[in-house]
Amino acid sequence: MDGLFSDLDPDVLTVDVDDFIKEVYKVQKVFVTRLKKAKVQREERERERKKSLRRRSTIVTDMNDPTLVVLRKVEDEVQPAGSLVICEKVMAQLNEFKVDTYYYY
Repeated sequence: MDGLFSDLDPDVLTVDVDDFIKEVYKVQKVFVTRLKKAKVQREERERERKKSLRRRSTIVTDMNDPTLVVLRKVEDEVQPAGSLVICEKVMAQLNEFKVDTYYYY
């Protein structure tokens, strides 16, 4: 990227941007897969927690039982990793760059 802007070859630049988009897409796909897996695991734990709470509440009549208090706690929602947010922003910027560069050729 050293030199004059007019010396840049648009075909090479397009290929480089396309390659970078492919790489970012692959990384983004990894993070999306991890997020989906974490959500599924959370839902599974939540189902087990509710099942155990129902089972325990029918057996135990003391509502101040510490095990019931722990079972009543609801897990926080799974949030996307910061890296996934960054990948999405980079993809949006690359797509915007790609659209803008077509206007100049």
